[in-house]
Amino acid sequence: MKTDCGTTMIDNTESTAETGTARRSIIALRIGFIASLSAIAIVCAFFFAEQSARNQSIQQVSALSRQLATLDHIMRDLAFHSGRLAETHKDFSDYIDPRLANATLAQKREIIASLQIDPDIISSIASLDSRLIKARRELFKLRFDWKQAPAGLTSEIQSKSRYMTTTDPFQNHEKMLAPERFDAARTKKDIYWIGRETHSLYEGVVEPSNLGVQERLRDYLAGQSLAQGALLQRYLLATMGILVVLGFGVFVPIDMIIRRMISRLQDKTRETNAALVKAKAADRAKSEFLATMSHEIRTPMNGVLGMAELLTRTELDTRQRTFTDIILKSGNALLEIINDILDFSKIDAGQMVLCPKSFNLVDTTEDVATLMSSRVVEKDIELVVRIAPGLPDRLIGDPGRIRQVLTNLVGNAVKFTEQGHVMVEITWRDAESLQQQAGDDSEPARRLAISFAVRDTGIGIPEDKIEAVFDKFSQVDGSSTRKHEGTGLGLAIATRLVDLMGGRIKVESALGEGSTFSFEIEMNVDESANQSAESPAAALPGRRVLVIDDNAINRMILTEQMRDWGFDCVAVESGEIGLDLLRHARSSLGIGIDLLVLDFQMPGMTGAEVARAIRSDPLIADTPILVLSSIDQADQLEALDNLDIYAQLTKPVRTAQLRQTVQSALQKALRRPAYTPPVMQTPLTPESAGPTDAVVQPPVAALVSDSTPAPSTERLEDHARMQPAVQADALVDAQAPIAAQAPASTREPVSTGTEREPLVMVAEDNQVNQIVFQQSLDSLGINHDLAINGRDAVEMWARLRPDLVLMDVSMPELNGMEATAEIRAIEAREGMSPTPIIAVTAHSLKGDEDRCLAAGMDDYLSKPISPEKLAAMIERWLPGVQIDTDAA
Repeated sequence: MKTDCGTTMIDNTESTAETGTARRSIIALRIGFIASLSAIAIVCAFFFAEQSARNQSIQQVSALSRQLATLDHIMRDLAFHSGRLAETHKDFSDYIDPRLANATLAQKREIIASLQIDPDIISSIASLDSRLIKARRELFKLRFDWKQAPAGLTSEIQSKSRYMTTTDPFQNHEKMLAPERFDAARTKKDIYWIGRETHSLYEGVVEPSNLGVQERLRDYLAGQSLAQGALLQRYLLATMGILVVLGFGVFVPIDMIIRRMISRLQDKTRETNAALVKAKAADRAKSEFLATMSHEIRTPMNGVLGMAELLTRTELDTRQRTFTDIILKSGNALLEIINDILDFSKIDAGQMVLCPKSFNLVDTTEDVATLMSSRVVEKDIELVVRIAPGLPDRLIGDPGRIRQVLTNLVGNAVKFTEQGHVMVEITWRDAESLQQQAGDDSEPARRLAISFAVRDTGIGIPEDKIEAVFDKFSQVDGSSTRKHEGTGLGLAIATRLVDLMGGRIKVESALGEGSTFSFEIEMNVDESANQSAESPAAALPGRRVLVIDDNAINRMILTEQMRDWGFDCVAVESGEIGLDLLRHARSSLGIGIDLLVLDFQMPGMTGAEVARAIRSDPLIADTPILVLSSIDQADQLEALDNLDIYAQLTKPVRTAQLRQTVQSALQKALRRPAYTPPVMQTPLTPESAGPTDAVVQPPVAALVSDSTPAPSTERLEDHARMQPAVQADALVDAQAPIAAQAPASTREPVSTGTEREPLVMVAEDNQVNQIVFQQSLDSLGINHDLAINGRDAVEMWARLRPDLVLMDVSMPELNGMEATAEIRAIEAREGMSPTPIIAVTAHSLKGDEDRCLAAGMDDYLSKPISPEKLAAMIERWLPGVQIDTDAA
């Protein structure tokens, strides 16, 4: 019984399935009928609509052709008649009215205005007027027919015609039929020249234009006729195909539907795969759209931000300055969002690729510090950069992407740090070369593993949120009441970029103590560009440098730099200790400090007070002083007036700039008369010293224990790194360079002596951007000239020979790349040294920077451009040029 019931249930199930199959088959047949009939109706409707549109277009073009032929016939008659009149009166072509012979220009105008029409030419003028009126009437009709004709056809004719303009296709016809020309006729000479001009204008311009238009109209009509034939053929083929499908659909066996059901699962699988491919393609299209739109926004953003920054440098009242600051901050926030969206969309669309080239990692890192300096000053925190000694000058990598990663990491650190400091530290070690990894026995290129670490003393990250900070659109505080704004894309972008470079970002953080973001990437050393440079200490033996700074990290970095350059250096944490050390060195040991590097803002005794105390003490008054200050202390630097400060540098100080300034100060100190102490502890007599002997003094590091109070724990750690020496032999070892030569600037400093002031040439066609550049360079104190297009830029460069060129990429006549190519060709032909050319553009898509560099440009600056970015770029390529740092 149970078996029968089971069999019945199975049969019922099969019957239901068969019934369902049959029902679906009938439905499929009905759908086939309806679909076939609908398809025939759609094809017929499409053919009718297309045929009607083509017929209407043919009628319009035919009417236009007839009207143009009518006008051409009338204008030919007018030209022929005008030519005959000119031939008739050609004897008067050179006739000069005696009344006009010796008259002035004003008198000639009065005489001509008062002349009566020559009676002999009244009939000629009347005949010309009648033809002119008729021609102008037909021209008006032609204009109407021209507007009714297909827009694509008329646009094509205008664009390809030599005699038509895009604004007015019948401008030359209007010129020939202008009534003012004929109304001005007074004499036979006038008739001669009007007739000759009309005849020439018709034969030289109007007739060729009419013939060209007629030829294109004929071609268009012929093409339409062929298209109609092809359309009819396609209609017949489509109709026959639909009828065939309809016939087979009626008599198709039911087993086709069964096979279709069997293959349904496979179809669904293929559909799913196809949908996935389409989704990915749509996602890439979205990213490409975002990238393009972000690029288009950059050009007006340059005007908005540039003008806002320039406005903040004018005299404003409190209310106006508040509004301007809001515009500037909102614009920068919008720009950051645009940049984040652009970069992430390029990464998402697979457009982001690395562009390896030779670059200076020190310059790249210090570029980031310079750009962040204003934000650091606003929050009253320290931003310091430490680069391990011995790093080669030139590496092979992508400086733009490294700069972008560091900018994101440092920007985040500054954003979430309210007090303390942000430190960027770069260390390195030798890594296995790619040849060694591949088992190649050839000479391997030197390869380094570069470690980057960005440390801050900010709010830190909760342990459960550490992994989430690298997700896109993710923030530690995702609430609507969060204090710190942002898109949450910065770290996601940085992570993807580091992944592209073969590294991985790591984070260590403690809530309330700060965070450290670090990553390590490998880069080859550019051996061809790394030339062994002479150490500054080689020309300045035994020079002593004293650093006074209350910040332990700054002391450590400055001491490390000075010793890396081969100088004898020690650092103390307060002005009181520094003064005691200076006095003790002079009074007890009979030696002086060759340079004092002094922090301006310190607790207790400020930098200005230390400098004033030194200058008021005759014993140490001749000590050269180099002051380091922040950009927000410009109004306080008046305290240094009349204190004979050798130089004042703004933090963060670039390594090349600091090195050059220190070397210059020590060279100047070397030329000053030596200090003669009142009592020598160990006098050097002629009998005891040979002709080449010199008095060997102890290094400055050995003075601290004798002359200063017990240092703090931080100071003891600094002193533990020193090599104290008392004997002369130990002194020589202490003065030896600790590591390889520090990176040098890629370009010689610009002379500021008696030579001409450095000149920057700007090539920019956009008027708003021209104002932004001019005002920004004026505020920076940079001498500059402006070229308004590419051709003008080449000519101005050849005439002025500027020291630096800021070249917009998109310009009329010659674009930036073409102008650069011409300049490089002139330089190569004349054997000149190349002028640095910086590409300035709103383009930010894949390959834009490569194309600029391939065209011969030296660097790349993306819009919008702030005075800070502009100043940093000028300092990179014109080191030593005087820039108004307050403006920047």
